[in-house]
Amino acid sequence: MCNKAPANRRLVQTGAPREKLRLPVRWGLFEHPNVGWVMIDTGYMPAALSAPDRSLGLRIYSVALRAQSHEAGQPEVILARLGLGVADVAMVIVTHFHADHVAGLHSFVNARFVASGAAIAAVQARSYLGNMKRGVFGELVPADFKARMVAIEDLAQAEAAGLQGGDIFGDGTVLAIPLAGHAEGHFGLLFSDQPRPFLYGVDPQWLMAAVTQNAPLGYPARLIFDDYAAGLVSVARLRDFMAQGGDLALCHDPAKMPYDGDA
Repeated sequence: MCNKAPANRRLVQTGAPREKLRLPVRWGLFEHPNVGWVMIDTGYMPAALSAPDRSLGLRIYSVALRAQSHEAGQPEVILARLGLGVADVAMVIVTHFHADHVAGLHSFVNARFVASGAAIAAVQARSYLGNMKRGVFGELVPADFKARMVAIEDLAQAEAAGLQGGDIFGDGTVLAIPLAGHAEGHFGLLFSDQPRPFLYGVDPQWLMAAVTQNAPLGYPARLIFDDYAAGLVSVARLRDFMAQGGDLALCHDPAKMPYDGDA
């Protein structure tokens, strides 16, 4: 994980008491029996926070968010603990293109990408400033991204635990579940082969309490949403999933989430 700077809980949970939170940035790693090692997003990594050649826009972004790198949770460190390196990662699933989810893409030179085709098309069509306003920086996306990408829109559809999405591996084990609102093409991942269905919901909300209590985002946090009304619908889907007995995890909740690693 990389840790964001402290944030007031009221910014991400309307009606909550005033208190400072340190919001983590999660990324995922698992091994698929046929594909090999798979990453879910990349977290910040140095490209966004400290690279000397990063753009002025990224410098402004990193100063504004005051994010701090959690070295023990960096992908290279975790991979090394498993006897692996970035070259051993066969696939990176990109849930959306915000900087805190894609800052390490250039490191994974051997990986295929799974992402929203509509979202990457929009990113590549917009100006630098237009992307920056959305928390997106084209310099973080490899030039050959589309050539190495499988679009979730092209995946065969499957259903599990009351949710429908693209079957990433063609075996029904991991489905890309569209969760509109937070960013263009934003999707979560349903792991249907676990003892209880597990949905990594990523970013429709940042705190689990805000999901369970139906508490909307505060300002200015909601202003970064691509479509806030659609985001509310996605949060309702998360609540329904939990009500049916599923396990849910979010990217930025500081509490321990299902399937969190030690770091």
